[in-house]
Amino acid sequence: MKLKGLGLKDLLLFSIPTMVSSIIEPFAGVIDTALVGRLDTRSLAALGLAVTLLSTFTWLFNFIVQASTQAVANGQVLKSPSLLRQRVKVTLTVAMIVGVSSSLFLYLCKPILFQFVGGEKTLYTLFGEYYDLRVLMHTFTVLSLGSLSLVRGLSALRYALVLTMCATSLNVIISYSTLYFLKLGLLGVAIGTVCSYVFLLIGSIVYLLREERIGLTFLKEKTQVGQWLHFGKHSVSLFTRSFFLSGSFFVMTKIAGHIGVVDLAAHQIMLQMWLMIAFVLDGLALSGSLLGGKYFFTGYLKRTYLAFRSLTLLGLIFGFVCMGVFYFGRTFITSLFTSDPSVFAVLNNLWPLLMYFTLINCLAFVGDGYLFGLESFSFVGLNMAIGCFLTFIPMAYYGHITKNLFFVWCGMGLLSLYRFLTSFYHLKIKFKGAFNERGW
Repeated sequence: MKLKGLGLKDLLLFSIPTMVSSIIEPFAGVIDTALVGRLDTRSLAALGLAVTLLSTFTWLFNFIVQASTQAVANGQVLKSPSLLRQRVKVTLTVAMIVGVSSSLFLYLCKPILFQFVGGEKTLYTLFGEYYDLRVLMHTFTVLSLGSLSLVRGLSALRYALVLTMCATSLNVIISYSTLYFLKLGLLGVAIGTVCSYVFLLIGSIVYLLREERIGLTFLKEKTQVGQWLHFGKHSVSLFTRSFFLSGSFFVMTKIAGHIGVVDLAAHQIMLQMWLMIAFVLDGLALSGSLLGGKYFFTGYLKRTYLAFRSLTLLGLIFGFVCMGVFYFGRTFITSLFTSDPSVFAVLNNLWPLLMYFTLINCLAFVGDGYLFGLESFSFVGLNMAIGCFLTFIPMAYYGHITKNLFFVWCGMGLLSLYRFLTSFYHLKIKFKGAFNERGW
């Protein structure tokens, strides 16, 4: 059975804007890594420590993105301007609070965090060149991601796509100019990244203010206690998911730093590839979240099921494409980041894991998106915690004591496999119960 608008081609066109607009954070890290990697291995290692800390906190508070998108994408909310304005106000307020508090924490705890991720003392100055400015402007990073999620939740996907592409282009131009012409080192790269987030924030706010159901009146809208509780309830579960997932990245980087500078540099390249794919997949998962919120809670169960089935096929296709790119383009991709033979040697050992686990990772993130759309947030959070203890932590510990990154990355792959299997089993049970309830 095929319903109009839910064919593979239709959903691909629907998903492309969300997938592309989701890569602003990881692509910023990829751009920085590629530009700095051409300088020297030490700068790349120092950048890796800084980017990992910042990415960890971005992932940690990624509940703002997921919860706000789902909050405004719900069909019932879109029909109520007052309710919509309240949820926009809640999202931006929480984003501001999180941005300011995390910025202060990152700045005040800089020496402790640097030591915790296993950074060598000789890298501290290079680390600070990039880290200090990014932390100072971290509030803009959180606000930009939160406001962009609202734009996407309102289904302004093309606008979000164009805005993201412009911000990314701005990052490339400024970072390259400050690094190679002005010779500002890692500070110049940080300037380019910060400018891209400020641009993204301004563009998102402009759209929200021009939206007739929101405008400046959202500032005056009286927010009901229930809206804070609604956002908070989902946020706790999503925070749990983000905490364990971002914590895994944190632990991986600490182990890599403990092994040595060369392994840390190789890990940074692997991590940026993994994060970029993960954020693109989050965009595909967002399609599932948007369609789930739109159809499931308004009674269109068959339409929801068919949309999810087509998106799963898209996830498989994307996974196989990524595998092919990593297989045939390994030499070209790695050469974009480094020319150090010792780093290449470590990457050659790790690269097959990135290639083969990508397919499983695709399905894991797509499954998360479905669960977001059906508001199964509590399952997502608890499932991620259990998965980390069962799969990632044992493998990471073994990799630590043997000083072998291969086993650490195996742990991350096994975590994706666990998430994929448990998520789709939970979805099967949920759909079966919904269909039985309606007698279908």
